[in-house]
Amino acid sequence: MASCAKSLRRPKPAVIEAGDLISAILQARGYPEAGFDQRAADLSVNYPRVMENFRLASAVAVRPGRADASTEEFRTAMVQYRTIFDELTQVQQPDRKVAAAKLELRLSIRGVSWSR
Repeated sequence: MASCAKSLRRPKPAVIEAGDLISAILQARGYPEAGFDQRAADLSVNYPRVMENFRLASAVAVRPGRADASTEEFRTAMVQYRTIFDELTQVQQPDRKVAAAKLELRLSIRGVSWSR
């Protein structure tokens, strides 16, 4: 995330840019562009581990004024957005048990017996 380098010089714009990047990724993944609460609820279904980071980082990004967040809060928000970015962009590996169950179901529909 290029925003990380900017965060030292201009922390608030960097945090806002990181939030915009997360929003763009979510939109590209098919999440509707809704209000924060709806987006958070939608996100929590597939990515429950990132919800707290999403809420905390977003709270820092949308604070009005320049002096409302400390340098540490901006730094923490950037770390939280980075965690979200990593989670959203990692390649999802299919669950082997689910894949095996689907294969077994397809075979049983075709009349093929599968013993483990």
